[in-house]
Amino acid sequence: MRRGVMIAEGRTVQDGCQEKWLPCGTMKEYWVQYKQQSSDNADWESAAGIAKAFAIGRAESSAVLALLSNVPGHVCSKLNEIVKIRGMTRFLTHDVIGKGTFSIGWTSGVLACEGWSDQLTNSARDHTLVTRMCIQEFRKVDLYLERLVSDHDSVPEQLRRAWSYKDAVKLHQATGAFLWCLDQLQKIAPASQFDDMKKSLRQSFFAKFLDLDLIHMLEEKLPATADIKMVCPFRRAWSFAEKISQGRMEEKEEKAMLAKKELARATYQHVLAMLESDMKILEEQLPGPVEAAAETALDMKYIRDRQQKGKAYVADFCSKNFILEAVNEDLDAALPKFLSLLDSMRGIAGKMYVVCSLDFTVYPAAATYVRKAFECLANVAAMSSSHIGFIFMPVHQKQTTEPAVLKHRRQIEENLMKSKMSLANEVCILFAKPEARVTDGRAMTQISLLSLHQNYTSNSDWNSSSAVTTARIGPAKGVDCFKSILEGLMKGMEIKEADRLVVLDIVPNRQCEMGRAVLQKVLDGENIKYMGFLREDVEKDLRSAMESVVYQHWDSSADAPPKQRPQESKEKQDLKLEILAMKDGSPVFPEQVLMDRFTAGSEYHKEVQKMKAKFEEKHGRVGASTGTSATTTTSQEGRVSGVCDFTIDEGLSPLDTSREVSLPVKTIDQLGEPSSRIGTLVGKAGKPTVVLDKDFGLWLLNPGDAKIKVPCSELCGFGTGAYKNG
Repeated sequence: MRRGVMIAEGRTVQDGCQEKWLPCGTMKEYWVQYKQQSSDNADWESAAGIAKAFAIGRAESSAVLALLSNVPGHVCSKLNEIVKIRGMTRFLTHDVIGKGTFSIGWTSGVLACEGWSDQLTNSARDHTLVTRMCIQEFRKVDLYLERLVSDHDSVPEQLRRAWSYKDAVKLHQATGAFLWCLDQLQKIAPASQFDDMKKSLRQSFFAKFLDLDLIHMLEEKLPATADIKMVCPFRRAWSFAEKISQGRMEEKEEKAMLAKKELARATYQHVLAMLESDMKILEEQLPGPVEAAAETALDMKYIRDRQQKGKAYVADFCSKNFILEAVNEDLDAALPKFLSLLDSMRGIAGKMYVVCSLDFTVYPAAATYVRKAFECLANVAAMSSSHIGFIFMPVHQKQTTEPAVLKHRRQIEENLMKSKMSLANEVCILFAKPEARVTDGRAMTQISLLSLHQNYTSNSDWNSSSAVTTARIGPAKGVDCFKSILEGLMKGMEIKEADRLVVLDIVPNRQCEMGRAVLQKVLDGENIKYMGFLREDVEKDLRSAMESVVYQHWDSSADAPPKQRPQESKEKQDLKLEILAMKDGSPVFPEQVLMDRFTAGSEYHKEVQKMKAKFEEKHGRVGASTGTSATTTTSQEGRVSGVCDFTIDEGLSPLDTSREVSLPVKTIDQLGEPSSRIGTLVGKAGKPTVVLDKDFGLWLLNPGDAKIKVPCSELCGFGTGAYKNG
């Protein structure tokens, strides 16, 4: 039997009806072959073309196009079987197929359900008509088609009617929402219980119990805010799953707690075994109390001997390069010592330049002291053309008036003229104030005089100095400013390697900044000699400060002996400790490392604290280990280092190097009323407030609520106050 179709080239037989026969096969295979063999120019890819070719209606041609192009083959087969039994016109309309409810890529997420378009789109995966958010079992079954058949068959035959497109869309939306809810439930439900839940919910879905709640959820919520508990059966399933999940969580927590306790017990036993082993090693290998005392005595003696060497170095250094002389108002006794210093350097190769510094920034009140200072300057400047005076002129300050400043300048000029010193060379000193406040009223410049003796004004070696030719020095601040002055004076001059500079500080300022600047240059290796005439009331403190700088330089130099006593005569101990650490030759209990292994307040945490107390009772508290793990050492470190004065003076004991100073802490209210305080300096720009109470206690207060970090800086101002013996 042959199979074919009559192809009408025209509308009637008379117009030329043509009969074509094709091989047997499926309808789809025939359709493809026919299109290949047909010579007709009709549009076979559109519903209109198909309608024209087959002389059928619009809805029917759209359904044909959908079945041939977008609907998967197995769905077509299933539809064919369903229609054979129930009849096409009695089961569904052509619009249900033609408008794409079975087509790949079609979505029912429109209008009120537009936010669910992705969840309600037919997926091409596995060639099924189910949504992208679905359970694997439902990917094998066309749930939507099953529901169409189920709902149709559940109606009595006399009352059945074909599915319309509008009703099919609603059912498609309900199907997609049902699968999305199942997917959400699977995330929390136990795997063993989910299959039973799914079976029960599927029965409810096919019984039409869920449709209204599912459509309501789609229209009122978005996927990000939707909750499956809006659907009654899912709400019960969710509660049941939560209870099961909570019970399992509590069971897991209980097991985890038991495992944690077991781990803590095993850890404690391990720590206890290691600690007992380390304690036994310490008892066998560490020196006894007598040996430890002897070692400590040798260490103390080494430190004292090293300190004496340092003091001898400081004394020798100061006698050769940095001489400080205590003077009163009469400078006549100090000048011969400076002349002796000059005589000791005569006959040495190279030229000698002398700078006499007189700092009158704050003009001295003693008239005799000022007069003697200018006499000393004149005597030194008259000795050679390479000798010069550098005078800092007075500046206006809060404690002086402008008439007083002018008067002092006039007195300086008169004393220079009487001493036959020149007034021609004025030099402007520029100051740097990088951290100054807006209210800082200190001057940015200061006038100084570079004074020569009148006998050498024309042929002086200093006429080529940069300070003379440019008439300015700086900008700089503090000691660096005085270093800039020395560098500016020597710049531009033909200085040879063998030449040397001698600085005579006739009138130093209160902090002796010229001396500090020279000291830094000398320690840096420059060939400079210094002699300063210090007032008796400040000489002791300034000398101690200068000598301390020299000592620190020697202490860190390669010429100084090691800071700790060498242990060459004694073999290094190799303490193979497992948990204890060694610090400065003594065992340390690693408190932080061990305490972090146990919960605070637990039984084993208290046991570790007892172990610590027992350890410190036997070995003492050297310090707590702060590392992340206990660090063992293979050699004893040095026990003592530093430059402390361990000499016994007037019955006082040596310093305790392990002492920790703990300053008291008070609130602002505990300091009493502001009227009872002697003085208060309010802190600004991140600085602390300084308070002096009625008992002469100095307190640092935080003026705000937030924590502040105070760097090293001047506490009570810069350039104020004076040194005082006491």
